Amino acid sequence: MAATKNKNATPTKRITPHASTPRSESITRPLGFSRYAAKGFGTLYLVHNEGGLAFIEFDLEPAVRLVGRRQEIECPAPLKAALDRYFRGEDERFEDVALDISGTDFQRRVWEELRRIPYGEVISYGELAERVGAPTATRAVGNANSKNPVPILIPCHRVVAVGMRIGGYTGGVRRKVDLLRLEGLQVDGDRVRRK
Repeated sequence: MAATKNKNATPTKRITPHASTPRSESITRPLGFSRYAAKGFGTLYLVHNEGGLAFIEFDLEPAVRLVGRRQEIECPAPLKAALDRYFRGEDERFEDVALDISGTDFQRRVWEELRRIPYGEVISYGELAERVGAPTATRAVGNANSKNPVPILIPCHRVVAVGMRIGGYTGGVRRKVDLLRLEGLQVDGDRVRRK
């Protein structure tokens, strides 16, 4: 995950349960992090701010770097319950999970559109670019996708390359394949089959 601050980022926009209605807030410092053992997937390290979940990391070191000396905290019950449902293979949209993330206006537009991709479906980077009103900005959309601070909750894994090829994933291609398969998609080699 990209744990570095974006110099062009605007103040934190708290993504409310309905991602299309972000609110501006001042940037908050992380309270700490919690661990979530995702059955069959590995451990997720969840970084929490006062306003909600700020980052999901796939490795401990980036999470510790983000929170500094702050203590490990218990995973909030609504987040744990939502992750439990998702990793049981249920269509979980994470609408009741408070997010406290920051990014540029363009990144937030991309992330909001990612939340609209239904569970178990994929779209291409080109389709995503069209949906955010920037049909020639496929690379910029891919870059915004890679800066997503809360993968899984904002499902950047549901975006694939031209020809239904897997493409990249900040958490690693193996994790992307595992998430797509969990959602019922077939992955043969480097290609995804739509339902």
